Amino acid sequence: MIFFLPPSYFKCEKILDSVPAELNEICKIYKELEKTKIDHENKMYDKSEVTKPITVADWFISFTRWFKYLGYIILYNLCDDQDVAARIASALQAIGALHLFWKCEQVELYSKYLIFLAIPLNLLLCGCESWALKETLV
Repeated sequence: MIFFLPPSYFKCEKILDSVPAELNEICKIYKELEKTKIDHENKMYDKSEVTKPITVADWFISFTRWFKYLGYIILYNLCDDQDVAARIASALQAIGALHLFWKCEQVELYSKYLIFLAIPLNLLLCGCESWALKETLV
C-alpha cells in the first residue's frame, strides 16, 4: 500500500500553521505584493506602445504575453510561473488517470513506484533544470 499526501498538504497555508503569526502575516503580504506586481506588469505590457498591433496591408501582427515553444511556456517577462503550473497540472492529471492502477491490490508496491517515477514525476520535472525558481514557486 502506498500513501499519497493530499494536495492541500503542500499549500503555503498548511506550512504556515506551524510558524509564528508575524511570519504568517509577512508571507501573506509578500504574496499580495507579488500578485500586485504581476498585475501591474501585465497592464504596462498591454498599454505599451511597443506591443500595439502592427498593421501590414490588410492584416496586422499582434503581440502575445506567452507562447509555447518545444513544450515550454515562455512568458514575456521570462518568469516560469505558468510553465510550473502547467507541469503540476499535467502530473496531477496523470495521477488521476492512473487512479484505478493505484488502487489495484494485485499490483506490487514496487511496480507502482516505478510507474510513478516513469509517468507523473517525469511529466512534472521535464524541463525543470531551466526554471528560475522564486520563493513563491517553491
